Amino acid sequence: MLLEQDLLWQPGFDDPANDHRGFRTAWLRLAAAIGQNGRPVLLCGTVVPPELEPLPERALFSRIHYLALTAPAEVLAARLRARPAWREWDVPRIDETLDYAAWLAGAAATLDPPVTLLDTAGLDAAGVADGVEAWLGTVSRSG
Repeated sequence: MLLEQDLLWQPGFDDPANDHRGFRTAWLRLAAAIGQNGRPVLLCGTVVPPELEPLPERALFSRIHYLALTAPAEVLAARLRARPAWREWDVPRIDETLDYAAWLAGAAATLDPPVTLLDTAGLDAAGVADGVEAWLGTVSRSG
């Protein structure tokens, strides 16, 4: 089952001081409930291991794998600038995202568990989907 993180977003979850813990907890509980029915779950959103691994709900899973869709800074910035105005991607928000992407690129292999990076530069939507599908096949065979 594929879920996008915005499905669960509520204004009350906007708690950066607490690292959006309520949101992340709800996300893990939903995924665990689906998994209890024998269905694998693919959650899509911006999250890294330090945001989920310490939570008590993490114990509901035997394993979690992380994949990040990446692109060089100039490609990512162009993509963000091309989004509709209502998405509110101004220069400070784009710069913040570029900083985060650079941090993730440097830290991915050292996180616990590590984050696999998939460079999406030059890929269309079908190519990205193929890359994600290939990664899913790899992690499902890894046990």
